[in-house]
Amino acid sequence: MKFNSIIFILLFPFISYTQLDSVHALYETDNVTSYNSADDPAIYLHPTNSDSSFFIGTDKSSNGRLELYNMNGTRFWTTPAGTSMNNVDVMYGFPLGTDTVDIVGASNRSTNRIELYRVDDATRTLVNITGLTSTGLSGLYGFTFYKDVCNNKFYAFLTLKNSSGFVYQYELTDSGSGTIDATLVRQILNLPTRTEGMVVDQVLGNLYVAEEVVGVWKYSASPSGGSTRVLMDTIGGWGHLSDGIEGIAMYYSTDTTGYLMVCSQSTSSIQIYERSGNNAFVGEFIITAGALPACYKPDGIDVLSFPISTTYPNGVFISHDNAPAGQYTNYITVPWESIADSVGLDISLTKDPRKIGEDYCSPSQANSIHENNGMDDVFVFPNPATDQLTISWKGANEIKDVWFLNVLGEVLLVKRVVKNETLDMSGFSQGVYLVKVGDSVMRIVKSE
Repeated sequence: MKFNSIIFILLFPFISYTQLDSVHALYETDNVTSYNSADDPAIYLHPTNSDSSFFIGTDKSSNGRLELYNMNGTRFWTTPAGTSMNNVDVMYGFPLGTDTVDIVGASNRSTNRIELYRVDDATRTLVNITGLTSTGLSGLYGFTFYKDVCNNKFYAFLTLKNSSGFVYQYELTDSGSGTIDATLVRQILNLPTRTEGMVVDQVLGNLYVAEEVVGVWKYSASPSGGSTRVLMDTIGGWGHLSDGIEGIAMYYSTDTTGYLMVCSQSTSSIQIYERSGNNAFVGEFIITAGALPACYKPDGIDVLSFPISTTYPNGVFISHDNAPAGQYTNYITVPWESIADSVGLDISLTKDPRKIGEDYCSPSQANSIHENNGMDDVFVFPNPATDQLTISWKGANEIKDVWFLNVLGEVLLVKRVVKNETLDMSGFSQGVYLVKVGDSVMRIVKSE
């Protein structure tokens, strides 16, 4: 049985919410069948009938499964029970055979493989299309997808439930027999403590990893990105986060703007940052008791910046809702406008998740991943680069100043160039760099 708001206050007197914005949940899902085993949700937008959209939740118990919920939170379908599904994510537009399909993926702790499903929109069910995805690892934990919108390549990131926070990147490919295979392409080994929550900015190419007792790190999502990183925000000191950093989600306003959302479990709060630039802190909120109980120590979260059913015309936020040991847990949903009005955020309804980045990468610059913060439309290619890098832009063939910086913002080189000029990169070490041209900043990867 869920506890009411009065009991919540009495049991947890040391958590102070007085300085945080608050919102109320609209619905809660049916309880996950196994007690205290809900963990991570995802949102699926139906391609033709938004009222047929659904939420996906994990049951991470040893007798677990994936569960599908209607927009009002009622459970209507599940995968077979008997396997521990920890984290889940959705990816649209995977080329499989002669079709393009939407897929759902999860970290399967029972089999230590990436579990993959095709969404059957007609029946609102999931069809298992797991190919050769065994990892050889133990205790799979965090999971997220990455679609490289400029190169039409597909990846998955995994972490493990142990003391190290290592991240493993796999490329997903069509097996040729109706299933999807996974191949390890990268390891990030400079995270010494546990990580779980991850999200990728599908357009700007950033991977955000939550090191639970440290902070949120920003890496390049490219498989050649190495271990170069920036500490986006931290616990204590100058940071805005609290102990137990869990779920992370991305809200797309435009191709290059929007919000990054992070869950601090110990204070039951959600922190919000700008997607672009240095991820400036915007605000934070908690989900307090209204018609439904307050959200207690949430884990996984997800958000959609697009109309999804008549219930959520301005988009939706979903969060895991925890409970004391021995009680059943579930997921709660909040209309986006409730959060936007409370914190002072934008409501943007133009970014269909199937079309994020669709017009961002010019076909002639298929390898260019760029963050366009200004009015200039600037391209750098190839990306990753080895010895040479070409700078180009739309408009007049004028002279521009090009600034090369490291990920800490330190200036390494300033050079004047003309349009389509090719620069020598052979003297740069392998890693991630920023290239600034006018008001535009691009992230590039230098490979050997």
